[in-house]
Amino acid sequence: RDIDLSSFKTPNLIKIDNMFYGCSILQSINFGDDFDTKKVTSMNSVFEGCKYLTDINLSKFNTQNVESMVKLFNGCSSLRTLSLASFDTSKVTDMSDMFTYCSSLTSLDVTSFLTSKVKSMSNMFQECSSLTSLNVNRFDTSQVTEMSNMFANCQQLKQLDIASFNTQNVVSVSAMFNQCISLTSLRIGTLNFAKASYFQFMFHNCTSLTSLEMANFQTRS
Repeated sequence: RDIDLSSFKTPNLIKIDNMFYGCSILQSINFGDDFDTKKVTSMNSVFEGCKYLTDINLSKFNTQNVESMVKLFNGCSSLRTLSLASFDTSKVTDMSDMFTYCSSLTSLDVTSFLTSKVKSMSNMFQECSSLTSLNVNRFDTSQVTEMSNMFANCQQLKQLDIASFNTQNVVSVSAMFNQCISLTSLRIGTLNFAKASYFQFMFHNCTSLTSLEMANFQTRS
């Protein structure tokens, strides 16, 4: 149930996609100081399906060249804490499904994320059903085209502010807030969804919503 990689020396590591995919009884991983990720360009589905992993120390990970983090933690349903303060996401273009089904996370700090090159955030926080707060105010979404299901089933979120989002290139926001049943306040502000064609179930079952700020909500070019 435990993996010790402290003896691994990986100076030429380029891809670690699916490295621990489906390790469904794995509980802990020790990467050590010599697990070098500075040349890694892709981290898709690295921990996907590690449903009993309770803690991951990624403080030594160098992600300066990573371009894709699709499904990185997808299905890590036992993770209660996750520190990503050291992550450099400046080259990442795809964050879709990154935290999908991280259903035990009560807090998640993504304020250090640099997202100016990201094109897809679909399903990014979907099924993070225990999150009580989430600050995405610093996200640069100017290149993003997909936001479908981005916050779907974040059932404990009570407030969310995305007024700072640049949505000029977004084509889909379908089910974006679907089943956010505890959400009482949602600030959208003056977002421009002129290119968006898919709005199905955008606010479906947001049964607690009492405040919805949508000043100058644009849906046509």
